[in-house]
Amino acid sequence: MAACEATMDSRSSVRVAQLKQPKMEHCPAKIYLARHCKTVWNLENRLQGTVDLPLAKTGLEEARSNVAAVRNLGVNRIVSSTARRASETAQVYGESLGLRIYKTLRLRELDHGDWEGRKVNELLLDQRSGYAKWLSDPGYIPIPGSSETVQAAQRRAEEAIRAAALSFNGGSLLIIGHKHINALLMCALLEEPLTCFANHIVEDTLPYLLAADAVEALCFRSGPDAADSAISPIRSGDKS
Repeated sequence: MAACEATMDSRSSVRVAQLKQPKMEHCPAKIYLARHCKTVWNLENRLQGTVDLPLAKTGLEEARSNVAAVRNLGVNRIVSSTARRASETAQVYGESLGLRIYKTLRLRELDHGDWEGRKVNELLLDQRSGYAKWLSDPGYIPIPGSSETVQAAQRRAEEAIRAAALSFNGGSLLIIGHKHINALLMCALLEEPLTCFANHIVEDTLPYLLAADAVEALCFRSGPDAADSAISPIRSGDKS
């Protein structure tokens, strides 16, 4: 089993070892990954999952304060989860910087089932909830009442990144997802077991760079035909 490594730096870049893979004919897009800005439930430290809340006033202010950092990245497109909190974050960045926004269901947050709406601290203290054990090995402990497995959620996140990287090869993208789906994605990119999941949970909303060789290796593992029409364009002002 692969060892967990401290590879996440939410304010700069993801540092990973070189992955020895043949070079692809086309260079996948450079990708920055970020979490959406805050909702009321984020401020209350509640799990949201599939609950589709808008950004809180604090979250809108947070998004506006992040615009300068996003501008400095030089990204030319934004790809977002379809969840309202993610698409509203994308809208603030897109309207401020004149960037086209795309969205995909594949980046939506995990279905947290019976845990949705509960405060994280309460779940951690409640041994019957199973949440603490789940954090340590989400691939082994199922989420009670969830509509999908963690492995299925990880696969769709991989597909979203692969489609974006190959659809916009040579470009520079900002991907806006959610903290748990992003953590699953990092395990996939680094080819780490799901026991490393908790190491990659980032509360910060500032973007961080995904290592180019890790993104290229992810694309190569399933081949260039993986790019499809799952990522559809929307207007910068579209809140759907």
